[in-house]
Amino acid sequence: AYRELTAGISELDFDAEAQPSRLLLTLPHAFPVAVNSSDQVLIAASTLGSGRMVVLSHETYLSSPKFHHFLLNSIAWLSSSPAQGLGVIDEPSELSEEEENNEVEVEEKRKETHGSISVLCTDAYAARDWGALERFVRRGGGLLVGGQAWYWTTVNGNPADPLDGFPGNRVMGAAGILVSRDTAEKGPVMVSDEVPEAAILYSYKPCYGADYEQIAAAIDCAEIALGTECPSQVVAHGSMAFPLLVDGEGRAVVGASRHGAGRVVVFGHETIAATRPSARPALASALAWLAGGDAPPPSTGLAMVGTVGIRAGSHLAGLKETLTNLGVPRVVEFDSFPRVEAIREFVAQGGGGLLVAGQAWWWSSSRPGMSAVDLYPGNRIINSMGLTITAVACGEGRLLLSGRPLQTVPALDCPRSTAPISLRLGLRDFACHLTKKSQLSGPRLTNLVSLLRRDLVPLLGSRDPAFRPLRAIVWDLLRGPLWPDLAAVGPESLGDIFPGRPLEPTYRGWQEVTIDVSSKEGLTWVSTGLYAPPAQRVLLDLPSLALGRGIQIQLGCHTDQLYDSKTMKRHPEVTRSMPVVRGEMDRGAMEVASSWGGLLYLLVPEGVSLGKIRVRVRGAARAPYFKLGETSLQHWQEFERHYPAPWSELACDSLILTVPSEAARGLADPERLMRLWDRMTGAIAYLAAEPHPSARPERIVVDEQISHGWMHAGYPIMVHRASIPKLLNEQEMRAEGMWGPLHELGHNRQRPAWNFPPHTTEATNNLFAVYVHEEVLGVARARAHPDLRPAERERRLRDHVDAGCPLAAWTVFTCLETYLQLQEAFGWDPFVRLFGDYQRAASTPSTMEAKMSEWAERFSRCVGRNLAPFFSAWGW
Repeated sequence: AYRELTAGISELDFDAEAQPSRLLLTLPHAFPVAVNSSDQVLIAASTLGSGRMVVLSHETYLSSPKFHHFLLNSIAWLSSSPAQGLGVIDEPSELSEEEENNEVEVEEKRKETHGSISVLCTDAYAARDWGALERFVRRGGGLLVGGQAWYWTTVNGNPADPLDGFPGNRVMGAAGILVSRDTAEKGPVMVSDEVPEAAILYSYKPCYGADYEQIAAAIDCAEIALGTECPSQVVAHGSMAFPLLVDGEGRAVVGASRHGAGRVVVFGHETIAATRPSARPALASALAWLAGGDAPPPSTGLAMVGTVGIRAGSHLAGLKETLTNLGVPRVVEFDSFPRVEAIREFVAQGGGGLLVAGQAWWWSSSRPGMSAVDLYPGNRIINSMGLTITAVACGEGRLLLSGRPLQTVPALDCPRSTAPISLRLGLRDFACHLTKKSQLSGPRLTNLVSLLRRDLVPLLGSRDPAFRPLRAIVWDLLRGPLWPDLAAVGPESLGDIFPGRPLEPTYRGWQEVTIDVSSKEGLTWVSTGLYAPPAQRVLLDLPSLALGRGIQIQLGCHTDQLYDSKTMKRHPEVTRSMPVVRGEMDRGAMEVASSWGGLLYLLVPEGVSLGKIRVRVRGAARAPYFKLGETSLQHWQEFERHYPAPWSELACDSLILTVPSEAARGLADPERLMRLWDRMTGAIAYLAAEPHPSARPERIVVDEQISHGWMHAGYPIMVHRASIPKLLNEQEMRAEGMWGPLHELGHNRQRPAWNFPPHTTEATNNLFAVYVHEEVLGVARARAHPDLRPAERERRLRDHVDAGCPLAAWTVFTCLETYLQLQEAFGWDPFVRLFGDYQRAASTPSTMEAKMSEWAERFSRCVGRNLAPFFSAWGW
């Protein structure tokens, strides 16, 4: 949809003649089309029922020649039938003239549209029949609308909130787009290839204030006494969600939010209102707000979910009558939660009010291992509405009005704040501090981060798509530099669990290391043998010749990003890199820091060759580091392996292993181990007809969790902790073999000229694993992998032949069988010669069919035999 709307457009000019309003997106399927440099949405699109909608932030854009191309794209996307016409309501515009020039039928309609109209164009102001327009869109029509609410607000009085009164929001809100009274920055906006990102941390303050005041004004008591009820905490995490009632610890137990065209109120216990007389005003006020205030729209209704306890209260026996008096024409009751989508549509698109009541701590305690955030029935409905009932039990005692939820940081001066917060606003304040747009004092910062931790922790591990935007901004904040004053925020910093903190306090003085800063192949990691502790400043003083060469500093080696993982054993991104620059600290030293810490590297671009340079570092810990041929066994045993960093490196000229220090310290003789690794990588290089050692040593890094697979190839190769015994046990490798790491090292040697994806992707790499097992480890191929046992090979071959040797089934070990038969007939030498020939070839084919023919011809010439019948039999 986005690409259809922006096809052929590189820039949209929101010029100085019109002052647009900021658009708010409140439903997941609404998406931004134009976002300015301040992350403010100026154009948005969405769906409603069977129809579509495009909203522009000022009506003049509908008649501006600058938007001619975009308007044509919009009409094409909005139109369900190109043969039908365009209706322009109330006032003709440039749009109708443009469409006439394109021979599109145009009809001006001043009444409700009918079937001959496919797309309607209108401004967002007139008191027209918006209900009819909504029905038109739901039936499959397209609506192109423009308008701003900042001036409308001034004309209608400052207290007016366009979220309620602005005419166009009646139908646009049902699609998840609202025109706010906030102005947006003007100027040209570049159109990106992908859907742009709006400001995730944005929270609509006028909505918070007006909605909160409306509910709180009718609650005449200062506090609500609890009996034996123990409500669950309700977290307000949506852009339009806010806490209403809180306990003595500042944890919300009642929250509210707008969602699309409707509203929702959540009680953290189903019996609060039913058993506490002092809670009746709060319930009545919440119901009145859900009903839309004094003048709810005619179609408004109220849904009550999980409210058996509330309805059972004798004092609420006349609840339906009370709601009728409030102007609510219909009440929909749900005693359970099976109709999730129906309830969501009732609120978001139908403009209904939703009352949810229930506690999740008891539900969670009786279901060990199940996530209340994801699986508690009520949360399946309300997570996407910006509110969540958690398994955190709030204390007995009393409930208080939360106070204006906009007052976040100013209320955090007390040593132990009980001020409730909206997560979006709290994260915004935290982000401003991290980026130094504003600075928080020590107590304020400590309290804010503590509150964020309290409310964020239950949400970050959720699989619910509703939390993806929130998780993304949290990871983005944590990925940045963590200033030193944040190190004291809590008893544990973010990186203490993973990758970990050194065993002893970091050496505070300057240390000097000499490293070879050169790269002959690709971006090369150069180890320093030092470790940056989590959330701690580290200073690096590099010689001036390192400046301006594209060299970067990297903190951490666990480069896999886990944002798409369903479960997380560590944070999704724990490494950080930054270019080498002249710093402002001692002697021009560069300051680096990371929330997570990690081994310290220089990233050197290909072609840079500075040779050995001396680097001075302060604030880092020594890491165990063994290099075959350089580190003596005595020095390793007496000193090196006892260095305090939690991660170690074991190296030879061709490969570097990065493993937990607790595993490396148990190695009494790493020489034998790394000598074997050097032989194995040398054998791989020999078979590939490539030099040994390679220009850039391979790297294998152990991680708590990797992005995909049991292991995966790349630079570095990533493996799980469970692989540590195989990586470090030289005797076991010789006795049993070690398939996985050799399989991944083989992947790194595959070359496009003789690799035929998807067939050979998981096959030709195994040639290197077979070769190393037999030539270095002395392990026969039949023992190297279960799928290479003779009986298994025979069965697999027979099945493939019986199926007619289909090329589609020629993958993995079936594919490998072709190459093994060639090797068993002609030995390994033809492979070595052939791989060398490919490297020297001036050009090679690019299509799979041509590459397969090239391989068959080259191999035949190499062995002096016509192998065409052989390859044909395999389905080539």
